[in-house]
Amino acid sequence: MIKKLLFSVALIGITATAAEAQCVINPSVFLSPTDYGIIPDTITNLPLAYVGTPYSTDIQFNIDPDTVVNQPPFGNINVDITQVHIDSVVGLPAGFTYTANPVSATITTTSATPPGTGFGCVQLTGNPTAGQETGGPTNNGIYPIVVHYTGTAIVLSVPTQVPATETGYFVHIMPANGFKEEELSRFALSVPVPNPAVAKTSIQFNTTHAGQVDFTLYNVLGSVIKQDKIKSEKGINTYQLDVSTLPAGMYVYSMRDGDKMLTRRMTVTH
Repeated sequence: MIKKLLFSVALIGITATAAEAQCVINPSVFLSPTDYGIIPDTITNLPLAYVGTPYSTDIQFNIDPDTVVNQPPFGNINVDITQVHIDSVVGLPAGFTYTANPVSATITTTSATPPGTGFGCVQLTGNPTAGQETGGPTNNGIYPIVVHYTGTAIVLSVPTQVPATETGYFVHIMPANGFKEEELSRFALSVPVPNPAVAKTSIQFNTTHAGQVDFTLYNVLGSVIKQDKIKSEKGINTYQLDVSTLPAGMYVYSMRDGDKMLTRRMTVTH
């Protein structure tokens, strides 16, 4: 229960070139100051990592400052959440690390004294190396991560520290070409790199024959934003997508090869 109350966060994953700098707190990724939640959710999860390509993913936080809980025998009571401290991120692949902003890794909310903003971020960085694409607990390149944190809530006027964890997220390391060996024998589609994209992004797809692939880009309402017919060669192909004129936000794109169609998500930021 406390876990749900304390760790209302938003995750915006990006894949980019090497980045050792501290992440930048970005409240604009939220729809409003009271937009508490996780973006993307554990179904969409973090962006893929690729062997030989430096990796960086920002985790943006927006912490709910208060809520109402049922506390027998008192019934419903108001609980102020004053802060969340990120204790550790466990399960990262070798060579990966995290940094927080604020550097103390303690994010204070508007319920704190003095009041904070509730916004903060954590950045995951690393350099995936050969062999990690077949590593992890199940030898498939997937590394489940667990975020350990301690929240402070005011329960009946008493500050109470509540340790908890956030699970369901993972770092997935792919081969350098973006496709696993078994995908090279069928139609396959990669996520865009970089994602989020600012001006341009690259999308790779694999086909078993030369021909034509149909590309379609949709906004979150399902409206078609762009369509293109791509001449493809047998094997791995790369499509460059210009997003410089697109409004910032979430998009879905599809590639169709005959009767086969694959879709992926992407984010545009400016």
